[in-house]
Amino acid sequence: MGYSVDWEIDDRPLFDKEQISDLELLSDQFKVDIKVLKKLISIEKDYSGYKVRRGLMDEISKALKQDYLHL
Repeated sequence: MGYSVDWEIDDRPLFDKEQISDLELLSDQFKVDIKVLKKLISIEKDYSGYKVRRGLMDEISKALKQDYLHL
């Protein structure tokens, strides 16, 4: 259209230090890789705010299958 749109970019870190330590405790407690937890939370964040979140379950499934293949 000939002009650029001024989009807001959320460049804040996904987790702070306290949240990372909580995730590490949970991952140890439930024997889940912390990378998987971070990936799943990141996927959920990417889809938050949409009225229709089509594709969310596919992305979650893909992330879980990918983690399973690396065991």
